Amino acid sequence: MGMIKVDHIEKKVILKTFLHTGYKGSMPVVFYRRPGKRTVSAILGSSSENNFSFRFQKSSPGFLFSPFENFTNSGSVFIRSGIRYDEGEGRLFQDDPGTDDIYSQLQGDLQENQQENQDFVPSFYKSCIKTPPKGELGKYGSVVGKALKHIRSGDFDKVVLAARKEISLPAAFDIVEMFLSMAGEYKNAFVSMVSLPGIGTWTGSSPELLVTLNKNTLKTVALAGTKRYRSNGSEEKWTNKEYTEQEFVTCYIEDAFQQSGLENYTVSPPQTAVAGNIMHLSSGFTASVNKNDLPKCAELLNRIHPTPAICGIPVKPAYEFITRHEKFSREFYAGYLGPVNIENPVELFVNLRCMKIVGGSTVLYSGAGITSDSVPGKESEEIQLKFRTIENVLNRIITGKEVTH
Repeated sequence: MGMIKVDHIEKKVILKTFLHTGYKGSMPVVFYRRPGKRTVSAILGSSSENNFSFRFQKSSPGFLFSPFENFTNSGSVFIRSGIRYDEGEGRLFQDDPGTDDIYSQLQGDLQENQQENQDFVPSFYKSCIKTPPKGELGKYGSVVGKALKHIRSGDFDKVVLAARKEISLPAAFDIVEMFLSMAGEYKNAFVSMVSLPGIGTWTGSSPELLVTLNKNTLKTVALAGTKRYRSNGSEEKWTNKEYTEQEFVTCYIEDAFQQSGLENYTVSPPQTAVAGNIMHLSSGFTASVNKNDLPKCAELLNRIHPTPAICGIPVKPAYEFITRHEKFSREFYAGYLGPVNIENPVELFVNLRCMKIVGGSTVLYSGAGITSDSVPGKESEEIQLKFRTIENVLNRIITGKEVTH
């Protein structure tokens, strides 16, 4: 299989050429940047498999994209890597020998240093599936009020309620620039862009690891609680409400480890994790595993998704409340995504702080955890604060200005 050096070609040109080639050939395209890394990667998918059941087994290199409602781990989309770009290596890799023609075409486009293909951008966005949002943010406070009544009645301890917000895009909006801007700004997040023919185009920056497997070490985190982060050192103090939220998630994941039979693990005390303009409480779990433990790892994934950080606790009554009151499908928001069998066997993150391109606009998704200490007005403010993580990047690209509200 092929491998060529492309370190003499501008990164943005390479990513745009990947997107252009995928658009012309109705092929899936993925961009991503791992947390704490400086280099980006891209995948031009040779195929995508719906209703994929991920079992930690050895497979072709690719990318896993799972919707929120995938509670048996059998409803993911697996994007098989056909051609892959690794900025750190400065190379293109041909992972699927069946992509010879496209690989040759891509090499030709890049060697000619093809410019940015701006003419295809409006067509690309027009092809994105249009699903106007239902359920306005203005109603969010009333839904929080209903949730509090159920919490006080003992129906559940916590529920995570999501909201959507639509923003118009200019005809020449540059999603490659959006991805690279997020990668530059949110250095500790997993930043991604996934474009799937017939499904949609999503981009986002996630602060939350779901699970990674590297050699004999498996890791996950318990992340919850939200506060505004100020780089001048005047951060807000954590309160009992945030510590309670984080403890719910920690206990839930500990139980999942034990129920899965993965007993050789450690957990760290809660620490502050910064993600853009907000911060969370996070505890890390680390387990030693071997190849005989892989079925247990798959069982752990089944048990920890959806975590209390994105659904609630207990999960079943919280989810039933969500389905009755959110009035829209979360689709891939609060699902999980990440590369598999590329550098590491498994790297999966929760799809948070994300947006979906829908024709000439984009829909932003966010959520907040509701507990007995929640105040409806403050939860609405938290949703706006989380929206602002992506809005600031989006607004700078469109207008050159920050969001100030």
